[in-house]
Amino acid sequence: YLQRIPSVLGVEDCAWLDEQLGLTDSTNAEILNEWLTLAAASGYEPAFDRIRSFLSSVGRMKYLKPIYTALHNRESTRAMAAEIFEVAAYDYHPIARGGIEALLNAG
Repeated sequence: YLQRIPSVLGVEDCAWLDEQLGLTDSTNAEILNEWLTLAAASGYEPAFDRIRSFLSSVGRMKYLKPIYTALHNRESTRAMAAEIFEVAAYDYHPIARGGIEALLNAG
């Protein structure tokens, strides 16, 4: 379902989805990754703490890249992406760390 809806939603729509489906509290990494990518792309602030904890607890590029890309693509969350990376980077695999670092340093 999350893969088929628009990749950016209004904050109200994000809040409705989160309330109805409990997405921010999900423990399923696949669902959580899709949701947090959407939340980051949409600037949905209630999910920001969960984004921070998720990016600090996973190390697979499969999960890292979409969320960091969404954060980096929004000017308002670009600094947050850099802050999270600064704290979590050394727990990532060196290849994942290099890939995310290149993404964040790209224009």
